[in-house]
Amino acid sequence: MVATVTRPRPALTPERWQAALQRAFAENIQLRQLAGCGLWIATSSKDATVAYEVSRDGCECPAGQFGDLCKHRALFFHQVEGTLDLDPEPTPITAVPARNPFGLSDSEMVALRGEAARLAAEHNAPLDYYLSA
Repeated sequence: MVATVTRPRPALTPERWQAALQRAFAENIQLRQLAGCGLWIATSSKDATVAYEVSRDGCECPAGQFGDLCKHRALFFHQVEGTLDLDPEPTPITAVPARNPFGLSDSEMVALRGEAARLAAEHNAPLDYYLSA
């Protein structure tokens, strides 16, 4: 008989998201969107030949595989979603609702959010201005 060991998930607190974002910056994690399919990838801080697929729902890194938050997702929320900033007390990411009023696929939504984040930054406008239906 094989025993299954489960690790309890730590709470997704604003402090943990903030710490993860600070680690992403300190470790120079890079976030890139693949041109052909619109997926987002984030570099590994430990292996320069590795990148992980990352989205609002998860990350392929070891922490993400355990269902925990990670520095890659924190950076994704900061740069793409615009929902995590360097404020010491950010809004918890779990409270941010997914908006998909057009029935788009996940990759189409990722591309749309990325373009909206780029436009908002370029025009110094709120992200919601470009995401409103």
